[in-house]
Amino acid sequence: GAFATKDDYIIVSFPSLKTLGEVIGEPSFLTMSDETDTWTRRDEIFAKTRERLKAKTTAEWLDLMRAADIWCGPVYGYEDLVDDPQIKHNGTFVEYEHHTEGHVKTPGFAIKFSKTPSMVERGAPVAGEHTRDVLREAEKLAGRTIDGYAPDDTLAAASGRLYFGRLDAGLTRGLAGEAGYLWVSLIVELRALWVYRLYQQALDAAGLKLSLRGVIAEEDRHLEEMIARLDALGFDADARLAPALALEQTLFRALLAALQAQAAPEPNPA
Repeated sequence: GAFATKDDYIIVSFPSLKTLGEVIGEPSFLTMSDETDTWTRRDEIFAKTRERLKAKTTAEWLDLMRAADIWCGPVYGYEDLVDDPQIKHNGTFVEYEHHTEGHVKTPGFAIKFSKTPSMVERGAPVAGEHTRDVLREAEKLAGRTIDGYAPDDTLAAASGRLYFGRLDAGLTRGLAGEAGYLWVSLIVELRALWVYRLYQQALDAAGLKLSLRGVIAEEDRHLEEMIARLDALGFDADARLAPALALEQTLFRALLAALQAQAAPEPNPA
């Protein structure tokens, strides 16, 4: 199991109870049976081990247990893991430039071949990124258009999920519960109002007698309700508003760029 030590954590696996008792100074383990007591008195053994291991640091216990041939190891955080000499030697992690995430370090390849080494040719796709490519190939093989394929809907859904996921993660960092939910909703509401007003301008310019003013008024009411509720929770919106809007603008520009790139017409073959 995993146990807290004086300064960190340690993993201990399948030790002989007599040997473990000698190492950690627990006399009751010396007469216990590995065959029966490890099952019938498991909770007692765990509790006593947990208390004893608090007395020394992880490094001290590792030295003592390894000398007694007990399987054990430190509990790594992410930074410890990637910096471990064996992990580096094995090439467990690989690094590359991702088209949306920037420089990425990620788990590499479990299987390695000497003549055909594995490599990252392109980064992991965002949701729906390759939908059009896959469907084009499928349509070529089928010799027909595949029913239910809606390119615009698919593109909007994929890029939209990415936008909302990053926005939610960025805005709720350090927040929890109702305040986090309301804060994300408020920022999204501000963008929605901006988009609705653009729609209305486009409709008016086209001479179409379709009004979104009722929708805009409803969104304004929602916005006021959310602000009032955040105030009641003691939320300091003024301190968070500028960085929140900057994050949303950055993500929205990326969303628009992704949609424009994916929706661009294919060049005609020469």
